[in-house]
Amino acid sequence: MMISNFEKGGDNGRAECDSKYHSNESLIVSLPTIYYQHGLRCNDDVTIFYNNIGVSAIVIDECDCPQDTFVASQAVWEAFKIPKSAWGEIEVSWGFSERLVSG
Repeated sequence: MMISNFEKGGDNGRAECDSKYHSNESLIVSLPTIYYQHGLRCNDDVTIFYNNIGVSAIVIDECDCPQDTFVASQAVWEAFKIPKSAWGEIEVSWGFSERLVSG
């Protein structure tokens, strides 16, 4: 999992799902093309697991990232209580419903 800025002037531009900018205080993610599935995953809930904590987030965008990772908002990182100094990229598990993947 990597961090990204979803706000206007941030890393991503407008989200693919709704053509809007989103607050970094929202629990949101962008998925790689293989999981985004041409928008079929828009607004789906994903659950992300790190250090025995599970956080739910909503898919709002597609990212140009390797299929084994995705990008998440600042709110997701904060929900895991990861110190700002450690923000960047971490290994997590995540999934839709019962299906989990690593990334």
